[in-house]
Amino acid sequence: MKRVLFVDDDEDFLSNIKEYFEKDKELECLFAHDGLQALKIIEEKHPSLMVLDLKMPVMDGAKLLAELFNRKIWLPVIVVTAYGLSMAKQEIEKYGIAGYLEKPLSLSELHYRTRELLNDERQDQIEGFSILTLIQSIELEGKTGVLEIKGNEGFWGKIFFRNGKVLDAEHGDISGLEALARLLAIENPKVKIIYINHNKKDFLKGTNIGNLMQALKIADELKENKKKNKKKEEKMGKLEELQELQNSLADELPYFKACAVVSVDDGLPLAGVSADTSYDVSVPSGAFADAFKSVVKAYEYSQWGPMNEFLATGPETIVLVIGLKGGKFYQGISVGSKATLGMVRVIYSKYKDKIEALL
Repeated sequence: MKRVLFVDDDEDFLSNIKEYFEKDKELECLFAHDGLQALKIIEEKHPSLMVLDLKMPVMDGAKLLAELFNRKIWLPVIVVTAYGLSMAKQEIEKYGIAGYLEKPLSLSELHYRTRELLNDERQDQIEGFSILTLIQSIELEGKTGVLEIKGNEGFWGKIFFRNGKVLDAEHGDISGLEALARLLAIENPKVKIIYINHNKKDFLKGTNIGNLMQALKIADELKENKKKNKKKEEKMGKLEELQELQNSLADELPYFKACAVVSVDDGLPLAGVSADTSYDVSVPSGAFADAFKSVVKAYEYSQWGPMNEFLATGPETIVLVIGLKGGKFYQGISVGSKATLGMVRVIYSKYKDKIEALL
């Protein structure tokens, strides 16, 4: 059943409409006396068509149309006015009105125009085709209507076309060429094609092919940025996990002083923690990275096979440097001299595979 919203401050007019239209069992009639009431009904009930008077209290018809336009809410509208059609068209033409009727009017004419618009509306639900392919098909067939688009991530938008020409696109608060590009960038879109006459203005000047070429270029940039951001997010997620592992390792190590996972190439720690909060683990990391590389070279020169770890000891501190990922990274562990290396190695062995998996 199609819902039609009638918005008018004339109680008698609405009462007559209700009495006349209730004979049509295929329509559900909704009523509002001003723009604010209508706005609430539109957001809650999603009518298929609105019949709108322009002159009303609280929020008039023109302001309602402007608010719908700003909120990117589109539905076919028949404007009914007693103040002259030419003036009405000048005031609201940009909002894509589907039709105009001048008061006084017969209810039979209003019913005919309402049914004409609703009956003209046909819909196709399409999956598995790109939006670009659909637009090219629409252009070849010279269709008029609206593409309503959703993606797997919940993105949505609309593309308006008339006689095969793309007129405008909307995506959230964005419209025009950028909106078209964002819609083209949606992967695995779910598309509903609504074939219905509308008076949407041509905001996208130029030819379809020219606009699509520009939009596709922007879409490719958006996809590339999305991939980069995804990789960045994944990397940040791994670094957070790595830091959690270092924190857990620190909690278990006896006489703990510091631990960190360090990139050997640049000597920068990816994650680390110190028992002394004023101690910066990045300060010695570079020096130990250089030492690690020097020891690896010594092993290679002497043909002693691969170097897995090296040990530095002092009166108060023991430092164990363990290679990771073929020597690209190292795990540094610093404990007090009272700790036993066997216990340190046993505790670290519980974390080694998890740490390497994140590198």
